[in-house]
Amino acid sequence: MKKINDNKISTILYITPDISVPKGTSIRAKSFLLKFLENDKQVLFFGKGAKKLGIEDKLLFYRDNSTNSNGWIKDVWACFKKAKEHKPDIIYSQTFIASVIGTIFSKLLGVKHILDVHSLVIDDLVYFKNIKKYNPKYLFYYVFERMIYSLGNGLTVVCSGIKEVLNSTNKSIKILRGGVDTKLFNPHVKKDKQVMAIINQSKFEGYTTVIYAGNFRTYQGVFNLFDAIRTLKSKEYHFIFVGDNSKIKHKDFYKELNAYENVEFLGLRASKDIPSILACADILVIPRTSEKINKNAYPSKLTEYMACGKPILATDIGDINKMIINNKTGVLVKSDSSQQLVLGLKKMKNRAFRNKIGANAYKHIMNDYTWEILYSNLMDFMGKVKND
Repeated sequence: MKKINDNKISTILYITPDISVPKGTSIRAKSFLLKFLENDKQVLFFGKGAKKLGIEDKLLFYRDNSTNSNGWIKDVWACFKKAKEHKPDIIYSQTFIASVIGTIFSKLLGVKHILDVHSLVIDDLVYFKNIKKYNPKYLFYYVFERMIYSLGNGLTVVCSGIKEVLNSTNKSIKILRGGVDTKLFNPHVKKDKQVMAIINQSKFEGYTTVIYAGNFRTYQGVFNLFDAIRTLKSKEYHFIFVGDNSKIKHKDFYKELNAYENVEFLGLRASKDIPSILACADILVIPRTSEKINKNAYPSKLTEYMACGKPILATDIGDINKMIINNKTGVLVKSDSSQQLVLGLKKMKNRAFRNKIGANAYKHIMNDYTWEILYSNLMDFMGKVKND
């Protein structure tokens, strides 16, 4: 693999979540870490998962080794001593807790610090913890979060919504949306045999296969898709849902839809199986709602779907419209509307149209959103921050 040359940054203190977890933030952290190493950067890695990847020998420091596994505070102290010894050129942190640690290290070491922001803590509190606005806990995190981001020398963010919120907090902000490993997600991935056995049943001959992959929380908009299925009442579409359905199996709507002949719930699947499942689709769907948590976030699955060369039906929310050009690299519809999803599905019934927008989506990703390209953009930004 061709190495990306730059003489500005040689040693990085990288503070991340557990990179062995197959979720968006961790995948991003792992991908950048591997790119640092591929390009001969020296890395002090304050994060877990290095051993599982077999890269511990390539790191100046990592958390889960025998000399620093006796507690979180000891890990922080051990990393700090190593950082003083090796004098990193830059500190890069991901997730809010990591950013707090990075801020402390930055001040103590006199090293510039870039924070990677995937979501806002206050949005997560409101949506996932049901904390009301202006509650004391909400106010504390509102002030604390902005203080931490104001102390950073630069921010990388996953979407323009977060940039707009934090522009008054930090003027040095770079948008780096989700990247994709094109070895895993590409148009040539073999199709999942089990899923194809379901699709190839004679009763589904001539159907258009629509796949949704993800959780069933309301912000995903999957309930609008359920309503679209009811509205269609058509045997022209075959809907397949992939994701943990254990919490909805007892619900009446699940029992109703599960009884439909053209609806399949596959349940939770291993992350390694997802590319081959996506390969079985005629249409991939991202029906997110207009809730604020979607405006200040980026669905990492979008980049992966596009890399598969599959046509995508998505709601026009957040930065999705920065990736999907309507009718060119996908189809965009208004959020919060089952009728809009129905219209989008009908528009995508044409196979030639689907093939065209799927191919365009793949080209867009290969031109701008591989991890190699995002790594290059990140290093340019790091060099700029370091030398400002």
